[in-house]
Amino acid sequence: MMPRLSYNKHSAKTAEGKTKKNTHTRNQTVRIIAGKYRSRTITFSSHDNVRPTTDRARETLFNWLMPYLDQAQCLDLFAGSGILGIESLSRGAAHCTFIDNHSDCCKHITKALTQLQNNQFSCVCANLPNALFTENKRFDIVFLDPPYTLADSLLPRCLEGIVNRLATGALVYLELSQTQALPSLPSAFTVHRSKSYGQSQHVLLRYKTIACDDFDAKSRGKKG
Repeated sequence: MMPRLSYNKHSAKTAEGKTKKNTHTRNQTVRIIAGKYRSRTITFSSHDNVRPTTDRARETLFNWLMPYLDQAQCLDLFAGSGILGIESLSRGAAHCTFIDNHSDCCKHITKALTQLQNNQFSCVCANLPNALFTENKRFDIVFLDPPYTLADSLLPRCLEGIVNRLATGALVYLELSQTQALPSLPSAFTVHRSKSYGQSQHVLLRYKTIACDDFDAKSRGKKG
């Protein structure tokens, strides 16, 4: 299936309301840690709000996720560089949907995966959380990493928005600043794992359902 790419009609703006010029955007690279694309680098659009999760934090996160990645349906929100979703595909995920409201980010993610000869993705350029209401599939793993300055507002709204988009026993990763409090969680979620590195907090939530134990057993290749 060909990747789906749409573009936001609104230009990125500064706090003063002035449109940022793309000519001032510098591109940088980030390395894929493990899996079939191990040590490959991808190029991403380095504008103010793109902050790839560090190698150390990604190693911890994917150690947590490893039992659940095989054939998982993933959703990478505020995708930025796309490294979390791309790392998932490298490690065996079946598909990843990337959503970001910056067209340069969407273009770079699409280009990176095309160069990796991977077509198991879709990339949507749209605003969150509104874009969640256009998705009609169920996700096993969700990455939710908004700009730190907007996290207090966007995290609760996105958590509420994804509840009806989650598969049984789904896992949701949050990244936020060390100075920010974890938002009040909808009753469907519990904290499964957490770790702090430097100026950031890394939290893995479990979507609570009756069949969580069955999901765990299935993910590890066992019978419930």
